[in-house]
Amino acid sequence: MNRSPLPPPRNADPIHDALVVLSSDGASRCEVQSESGEFQIRAERRLNGVPVKVAAPLTESQYTALRGFSADVLEAERTLEIERKWRPTSQRSLDALEDFVGTPLSSNLIQQGYLVVDTTEVRLRRQGPACFLTLKSSGGLIRREVEIELSVQQFDALWPATEGQRLEKVRSKYALTQPTGDSVVVEVDRFCGAHAPLVVVECEFGSSDAAQRFMVPDCFGVEVTESKEHKNKALVIHGVPLAPLSGISLPREF
Repeated sequence: MNRSPLPPPRNADPIHDALVVLSSDGASRCEVQSESGEFQIRAERRLNGVPVKVAAPLTESQYTALRGFSADVLEAERTLEIERKWRPTSQRSLDALEDFVGTPLSSNLIQQGYLVVDTTEVRLRRQGPACFLTLKSSGGLIRREVEIELSVQQFDALWPATEGQRLEKVRSKYALTQPTGDSVVVEVDRFCGAHAPLVVVECEFGSSDAAQRFMVPDCFGVEVTESKEHKNKALVIHGVPLAPLSGISLPREF
């Protein structure tokens, strides 16, 4: 009598029963776990010597995206962020920037906090009613990135572990047409609270060639794309740099 082979036991599936560390350093850790068909993200940080632990359930698609980034298995074009950044250097350049960009397409308050600020950063962001969790690799012009949308409940469950590593900014988007005819979306971040009055201009591109041929208006100021001090995760730890300089050594690797 012929019998069909039995399926492998559920706990033998390395994708659906796994613990994956997304990022970790001496003070914080973030991981995702799948067990018996349930998915979860957990984070832990030491605040003033006291461990703070948070967790939230994930959907299977959320878990798969985060696990895929960690395993470096997602398609390259889905995980590359190609972005250039500038910092206006004076009130005169700020005034010129305001005149240049004109009326924004949109403006939103962004609340941002970090679960881990290691080489792979783990970031929470609330922008209007939408909430996100983002993983980013280290780098300057080109960085690997994956972002998943969170429910408000998921966001609120994880947010307490970002205490002391948060910032707020108003992001305004503008349409810019280059002399070449290329259309570019310009994002101007005006930081609030302890990080005011920092202003950073960002443009994201579809390719490194497009980024390099971009004709930069003078009012954008000094380019800080490769400046570790101007990464948001560095701002929450070290504050606003006194000058928009690149290549300054920091106490830790960013």
